[in-house]
Amino acid sequence: MRFLSSRLARALCGLFVFYTLVSNAGPAIAHDQGNGPQATPSQNDLMPPARLGAVEWTPQELACQGAVVVTGHRGGLGLGTHQFDGRRYTENTIAAFSYALGTLGACAVETDVRRTCDHVLVLNHDAGWWRTTNAVGRVGRKCFPYVARHHANSGDPIATYRAMLEAMTNDPSCYRQVELKSVLATSDLQQLLDLDASLVKDPSCVLFTSMELNRLKALDDLSSQVATGFIAPTNQLPDLDSIPAFVDLVMVSSSAVNNDFVLRAHARGLFVSARDVNTVETFNTMRTLGVDRVVTDSVAAVAPAMSGTVGQ
Repeated sequence: MRFLSSRLARALCGLFVFYTLVSNAGPAIAHDQGNGPQATPSQNDLMPPARLGAVEWTPQELACQGAVVVTGHRGGLGLGTHQFDGRRYTENTIAAFSYALGTLGACAVETDVRRTCDHVLVLNHDAGWWRTTNAVGRVGRKCFPYVARHHANSGDPIATYRAMLEAMTNDPSCYRQVELKSVLATSDLQQLLDLDASLVKDPSCVLFTSMELNRLKALDDLSSQVATGFIAPTNQLPDLDSIPAFVDLVMVSSSAVNNDFVLRAHARGLFVSARDVNTVETFNTMRTLGVDRVVTDSVAAVAPAMSGTVGQ
């Protein structure tokens, strides 16, 4: 009887320890397809905002929080200038962003930030102005009074980061993805954070990305709560063990990603984004693999497959 009591006591003790570990682990956020745990709030700054506080979310934002986040690359209307509904739209313009979000139902838009010679933060992918605007020269060698006198090829103004945030406060989604395209001074990075704090309803709506880890580290040094994403610069999958703890998301090629990589990234507390998702077939494959976000050059092309968004 004493032997049985001892075994029973050890078993009950073991169950108590297991329960304690599980209850203290924190809630995992399940993927909408049920493909395993994602990051927990203690590990990752890029969380569905509804879980982070009492904020009034639009129906589209709430829907996107439970779906694969479709992000329009430079707006997602095609690189360069394209026509929709009788109007011309150039990449990285406020008009393109609003059309992708409000009409096509994208969850997020991606843009590229550079600075002018007088440290105004502007949106332009290339180092020079030639391809998408009527301005000339390199972005960093022109000051803003020059930039303000020119326009995108669609006729829309060349956007500053501030103007984008101010103009889009009433758009159906607050999600922004911002690639740091050039070396920015500490004051420039602080300006980005200050603008987000004053003009975006929740900082977790904004994801900063770069192929350069040192740029993300400089931003994280200013605010440990900023959401950062590392862009793998090739079609090869990065070594997850080499990704620093301050990174919240890894962006990889849709042609390289696989379910094992996604599961291992989630186990590390990392979200996964796939780029070059430009067809319904590719989008459905990424969703099946458990990818959290996709980046597309054509929101219109993947719109038939998007779930959990509005504006369809």
